[in-house]
Amino acid sequence: MSKKILTLVVTAAFVFALVGVSSAKAATVAELEALIAQLQAQIAALSGSSVTVTAGDITKDLTIGSRGDQVEILQKYLEDEGYLVMPAGVAYGYFGALTKTAVAKWQADNGVAPAAGYFGTKSRAMYATLTAGSTSGTGTTGTTPVASLDNTDGSLIAADASYVSSGATFKKGDTQNIYDVKLQATGGKVAVNRVNVKFSERPWLTLNKLTLKDTSGNVIAEKILSSAADVTEITVGTDYRVRFDGLNVVVTPGTDTTLVVSATAMSASDKISKQAVTVSIPAGAIRSINGKGYTETNGTAITAKTFKFSSTGSTADLNTSVSPNSPAKRSVVTSTSVTPDVVLGVFRLKAANQSAEVASLSLLINSSTGVPTSTLLSNLRLVDESGNVYGASSLTAGPTFTNMKLQLPKDTWKDITIKADIAASQTLSASTTLDVSTVAGLDVNYNTMTLENASDVTANDVVFTTGALELTSASVVAGDPIYAYTQGLVTNKNVDFIFTLKNNSNNVLYASTTVAQLVSTSTAGSAGAATVASSTIQSVSVSPSTDANDTSTNYAIQPGSSRTFTLKGLVSKIAGATAYSELKITGINYSGTTITSGTINFGLEALKYGLSM
Repeated sequence: MSKKILTLVVTAAFVFALVGVSSAKAATVAELEALIAQLQAQIAALSGSSVTVTAGDITKDLTIGSRGDQVEILQKYLEDEGYLVMPAGVAYGYFGALTKTAVAKWQADNGVAPAAGYFGTKSRAMYATLTAGSTSGTGTTGTTPVASLDNTDGSLIAADASYVSSGATFKKGDTQNIYDVKLQATGGKVAVNRVNVKFSERPWLTLNKLTLKDTSGNVIAEKILSSAADVTEITVGTDYRVRFDGLNVVVTPGTDTTLVVSATAMSASDKISKQAVTVSIPAGAIRSINGKGYTETNGTAITAKTFKFSSTGSTADLNTSVSPNSPAKRSVVTSTSVTPDVVLGVFRLKAANQSAEVASLSLLINSSTGVPTSTLLSNLRLVDESGNVYGASSLTAGPTFTNMKLQLPKDTWKDITIKADIAASQTLSASTTLDVSTVAGLDVNYNTMTLENASDVTANDVVFTTGALELTSASVVAGDPIYAYTQGLVTNKNVDFIFTLKNNSNNVLYASTTVAQLVSTSTAGSAGAATVASSTIQSVSVSPSTDANDTSTNYAIQPGSSRTFTLKGLVSKIAGATAYSELKITGINYSGTTITSGTINFGLEALKYGLSM
């Protein structure tokens, strides 16, 4: 026995001698118990052993001034639950103001009233319920098997789940999923009875409720956040914990259980701005118990996720997109006079949160040759779904529509169509963009509509031409498979690529009789695999079959007339190959006396065929 240990033992003996010598000056039993417990702890520390403190052993009332091992049991329990942090150098075993505050918080969280910090009959009963079959600490041994868990020695694994995505955006009053965790049991069933959720911001300032549920939407527990008292502050400004306790979520081996945390944002709060909030489940935040009564907590933190608040709150917020009703890229033949009523694009608008009325907006007309908008077009107008027509007030510095009353019902997409008359003899390509930064309007509460979730959108190009070939139809007809034994077993298909060309000019236009000059083609395989065998265009024929201006090298297409071309193709693929073999026409070429060359390179989507057999 070391000198220090011997000194402590002698000191303890001396204390007991004092009790026997003078009862008038003797210490109280409680004081002696506290002293003995303190001496035992010091002896254990010096000898390398430990004093075991078992949960569930609190049998008397505890309050300010109480001392002894039962106070120590309570303090260590409160530490484990996150209610108490003992200052460095302060010994366990004395019930002071710090312990009282921790007890009061624990009482408030567990429905023990009054939450005054006095650990009496009600508190002991709740404590016994919460610690039944367990001991303090992580991964400790219990004493009472849990029958509903089949008396098995199960263990819990907690990990990130993929049910909830990071980055959810809240507006005021929203309820959304913000976090999830996947639970797996090994060796037997395990019951989760506590989950702590960590926030990087003070959650009671922006959220009024948290809900714990499963992926089917069944509510497991709810936590109302009415003040700071409903949250435990671990680190000022960065770490705030919300606890779901008293749970009984049974996890069965072989069946994953995903717990989902959803949050409800306050409908009104001046604290809701664009701040991002990090949410996670830290190490030790999930407590579970298995069928043998053993408890454990998760040893590592679960991957954090984020969510953010929209500063728009309940104010109408504009959303924009190109409408599916907007025309695809196409050719528009312009006449020697004005070409009227050309659709430049169709845009789709929506007011989120509240209904709104758009008063003004501007467009950008993007010309391939830099022709000013006022030169290219006139009578620019916006037509809504109700047939209301609004004319542009200006065609310079971005065509602008003002003094409108464009109605946008809440959360409902509405199309607006942009039309114009095109000036004479224009030859260029142009697209139309909705300039979101210029949109102005009010919602039903007369708040200025916000543009947080809106972005500039551009409709497909319109190709204006004074006269050239126009693709009026396109199709593909595939024949039966043909099998050949070259380069291994090859699967072939004869494929006809058919299209009609119309001459919109006042001159004869020509298309080559040579396949390679008439069309541009490409062959491709999926996943970067090379096309196998010889997928190619082999021959060309035309209907009507003859024209007075045909030559040995060119088919003639008369002004205002059409001819239909049939190109015979062969698409091949080696059997057993996994690549998707595709042959497609990417351009149709032509020429004329006044046109050196021209190419149709859009509207060709139908002229392709893939072989995946």
